[in-house]
Amino acid sequence: MKKRVVFKKYHYRECDSFADYLERMAAKGWIFKGWKLGLVFYKDQPRKESYAAEIFPEGDENDKRPEPNTQEYARYCEEAGWELVDSIGKFCVFRKIREDAVPIVTEEERYENVRKAEWKSFGGKFFLSCFMTALLYWRLGTFDYVNYIFSDLLLLWIFTWTVLLIGELFHFIGFIAWKVNSNHRMKQGCRVFYGGGNRAVHIWVGFRSLLYFIFTVVFLGAVAAFSGRNRIFIVLIVAVGFLIFSLVMAWIRPSREKNMLATLLFVCIFPVMVLAVSLGISEEKKLTKQKPESRKKS
Repeated sequence: MKKRVVFKKYHYRECDSFADYLERMAAKGWIFKGWKLGLVFYKDQPRKESYAAEIFPEGDENDKRPEPNTQEYARYCEEAGWELVDSIGKFCVFRKIREDAVPIVTEEERYENVRKAEWKSFGGKFFLSCFMTALLYWRLGTFDYVNYIFSDLLLLWIFTWTVLLIGELFHFIGFIAWKVNSNHRMKQGCRVFYGGGNRAVHIWVGFRSLLYFIFTVVFLGAVAAFSGRNRIFIVLIVAVGFLIFSLVMAWIRPSREKNMLATLLFVCIFPVMVLAVSLGISEEKKLTKQKPESRKKS
């Protein structure tokens, strides 16, 4: 069967647009089967399908597959006429299996689920960027002024966090505007459409991921500079290792507990292993260079 992977990401407040996209793909003969690196579709006969992309409040951002509580929720939804196709994070995609299917949640419950999930998805990053930017500028204006001005690494660090903060502020303002507008529509008894395809948000989220990758490389560079040996080797190997690890986790989709445990072990052990190996190689090269010199002296 022909398979297609689409690298397309929807945010929690775009769940209606997500469901519409899956229905349009089904009308073209591409049936959604789940997530694996991206959205996985299989070729079939074009048909009319009805999907619902819902936010499961008991889900977790670390979920790579339907967890037991999600599966229990799915059984409840199946009685209402909706079959769970797949889930990731707090996102659950359902396919309508009965014509008399009833809505999974009320409009008020859906709004609360979307609002809370959307805030949690970026709220932590927003406060982190505020804290780090404030801390760096505070240190820049006090006793570390000279060290910062003459350090390209620290200036790049300040620039990265400043851009992150500006982007997160715009994201936060957009979220507040969406919340106020949605509250107004709910009070008027109008249905809230979760979508609209905010292109600016999509561009920023992609750019933010790039900035966090740059920040990681800068951090690793600082660690490598502190060690003083094999700087480029350490930074490149660790950065590539983290990228490969993320892709593997997205592919195999472990359970929540296994995902968190594997991530913790990898973050704690892998950089130390690379550093130890690089230091061992350096020591071996140093001993190799010292042997010919000792022979010449003798």
